[in-house]
Amino acid sequence: MNCYSLICFLLMNVIFLQEKQFVSIVEEGIDIRKGHGLVEILIPFKIQDGYHIQDLFDTKDELIPTEIKFKASHGCEVVQYKFVNLHYNTLQINEFEHRVISGVMEISVVLKCENSAINSGSLQGVLKYQTCNNRQCFFPRTLDVKVDF
Repeated sequence: MNCYSLICFLLMNVIFLQEKQFVSIVEEGIDIRKGHGLVEILIPFKIQDGYHIQDLFDTKDELIPTEIKFKASHGCEVVQYKFVNLHYNTLQINEFEHRVISGVMEISVVLKCENSAINSGSLQGVLKYQTCNNRQCFFPRTLDVKVDF
């Protein structure tokens, strides 16, 4: 194998290599409610068994907090979002106690929509998180989120 072939082979593997996700959206659990110009969306997430993700704010050392950013389709705007139903655990890291999220979590999003957009809109977002298990932490991941309503 010449140098050019080796470089092409490596580039193709890097380009098409998918990051392992430790968090997934529970599609069948998504709840959408509409009324009075508002759309309320509850998005459940499942964190793989044996893993946890970092807290939203209170992280220690070089750990990266969990966060999400949303963008609504034309005619709608995100007016509020919050993490709800978080399942916290406390771990001992060196001499510090560290709060992490495991199991399931939900994000509640409220959008204000024009009448023309309330039945044909979408919500897109990116969840950024860092996963650890009992032995190691992994590079940060991003999970694309999209809900049509």
